[in-house]
Amino acid sequence: MKKRILKYSGTAIGQLLFLTFFLFTLGITPVAADTAVWNGGTGNWDDTGNWSGGVVPNGADDDVLIDDGKATDSVVNLNMTATIGNLTIDENDTLNINNTRALYVTGGKTIANDGTLHINATTTSGASLLLSGDVTLTGTGTVSTSNHLYNKLYGTTGTEILTNDTGHTIQGSGRLGNNALLLVNKGLIAANQSNALTINLTGVRDDLNGTNSGTLRAEGGTLSIDDSGIANTGTLEARDGSQLVLKSTRINGGTLTTDGSGVIQLQNTAVISNVTNAAVVNVANSETGYVEGTIINNNTIQLNATTSSGARLLLSGDVILTGTGTVSMSDHYYNYLCATGSEVLTNDTGHTIQGSGHLGYNNMLLVNKGLIEADQSTALTVNLTGGRDDLNGTNSGTLRADGGTLSIDDSGFTNTGTL
Repeated sequence: MKKRILKYSGTAIGQLLFLTFFLFTLGITPVAADTAVWNGGTGNWDDTGNWSGGVVPNGADDDVLIDDGKATDSVVNLNMTATIGNLTIDENDTLNINNTRALYVTGGKTIANDGTLHINATTTSGASLLLSGDVTLTGTGTVSTSNHLYNKLYGTTGTEILTNDTGHTIQGSGRLGNNALLLVNKGLIAANQSNALTINLTGVRDDLNGTNSGTLRAEGGTLSIDDSGIANTGTLEARDGSQLVLKSTRINGGTLTTDGSGVIQLQNTAVISNVTNAAVVNVANSETGYVEGTIINNNTIQLNATTSSGARLLLSGDVILTGTGTVSMSDHYYNYLCATGSEVLTNDTGHTIQGSGHLGYNNMLLVNKGLIEADQSTALTVNLTGGRDDLNGTNSGTLRADGGTLSIDDSGFTNTGTL
């Protein structure tokens, strides 16, 4: 019969005896969670000699300790597919999930990580950390991945919630979610390698199956958030030489930041809603992004058309652009900042819209309190909903041609400002 090392506190012994007697009277035999302790040092998971009691952990109730405070730093290589309960990794200790292997963590469990849990894909067969229920990552450690697209961290059914707790880090390359995960991020998630880290949560853009009160960061790599909705009270950032791509994704609230050459890309109808923007946000040629609610823009939102495919920034409902920043359109006819119907764009005091292309396309109402400026060789055309006598625009700011042509077509303005 296999031996297990079971650990209980003194108080828990009395409680366990009482519970055992109670369940016995009901004809129920209690099953205790087993605890497997790594003996210390470097070795393979499947070697019985590396575990206390000589038994390799591989069961939903098997809690694993690496290495329970031993003086020697430990490196454990998962060279088989295993299922466990709670997992504890001490400071300076490492668990490697080898290529072609998977570690399943059962629901309602905690990975208490003060060391490193490394997912090490090297081929398309991949390496996986899979959740069979809700799991919390806690501690001061890191879940890291190799520089490979086939590292996988997600749920087995798509309803599992992963909580990345305050102080804990997930970083590297591969797939976080794969349309099979709900995410609560309170810590740091970072893309820091040449291969992208892709977050893809269960559902689609408007399902809001993620929350972020921590940081989602591109740091020397590409962080791509695909087909996901995130309720954000934290920060999304792209550091120098990095890009954060929002692809068919909704970000509600929080702060966007960049530094150096870092950029945040809006692609495939991505939505930023009620955000504070301290970032360079770009809508590239052939792409479409949406703004919604109040955008406090203290940096730059770029529309960068280069061909007739164009770049489009569309309004999702009435939108206020406020702050000290700029919506800047490249020197190209096919930039569009417009609505899909009769939405109202307010360009607030201190905010600037400048460049070339289209501001409205017979489909927008405009309230300008700031500056709208044509400053390039290709004209900037303002064309509001309706016709000349509909007065669908108001201007208490400035409409300016400054080194270019500002063309106001088929529109009516109530003007208390300056043209």
